Amino acid sequence: MLSLMVQARSVVQVYVRHSQSCSSRHRGEFFRGCDCPKWLRYSVGGKRHRKPAKTRSWDAAEDMRVELQEQLDRGGAIIVRAEPETPTIEHCVETFISGKESEGLRKATIRKLRYQLAQFVDFMTARSRLFPNEVTATDVIEYRTAWDSWKSAVTRQKAQQNLRGFLRFACKKNLNDILDALKPVRLAREDKERLAPRPFTEKELKTLIAQVPTTFPDAKKAARVIALIHCMVATGQSEGTERQSVTLSDA
Repeated sequence: MLSLMVQARSVVQVYVRHSQSCSSRHRGEFFRGCDCPKWLRYSVGGKRHRKPAKTRSWDAAEDMRVELQEQLDRGGAIIVRAEPETPTIEHCVETFISGKESEGLRKATIRKLRYQLAQFVDFMTARSRLFPNEVTATDVIEYRTAWDSWKSAVTRQKAQQNLRGFLRFACKKNLNDILDALKPVRLAREDKERLAPRPFTEKELKTLIAQVPTTFPDAKKAARVIALIHCMVATGQSEGTERQSVTLSDA
């Protein structure tokens, strides 16, 4: 008996890769109403392939889908990128942040870290670079230029510190090149002045000490706190303290 084997027809799909900041992420990969990058996906010979549509318009991606589908139906040769098993940049970010959470970092620190790295994911996705080994020195240099609008160089320093930490975690083959591209962020004169030590004045110290008995009704504990304040002043430890509201309960 003659048996016939029918090869399944390859069907091209349009889908969207939502950025972490996209408010429509919960709508799924076939939602058409957002401005996130569009991609094409199909299978050939049992292997799954995908390629960037290089557009944020679903209609434009649909035109590319039709063209690619016709090419597949004709049996034309297509240069494709096989679906890799390596984790994406976005997946690495989630793993990296999970590790930081397990270290006991403050929620505010995790929130800032998540926000900064989400911006990096969006930037790389817009360039159709999804995997850590695709990050180049040019990418990180041009990504950092977006920080020029930030007034504080200290904030830029901390953002770069977070980015370098993530790159060390995720990028292995290309690590040296991209880290070398991230030169130190220099402080402006205004930043140096703002960060300069500003010890408490005599008036501020008197106000602080007068508050101690109110915050610590227990006389022995209040005496220890006052002694601690005098010790810090005498040894110069208070000179690194900026004039700001002080929570005595942390003493």
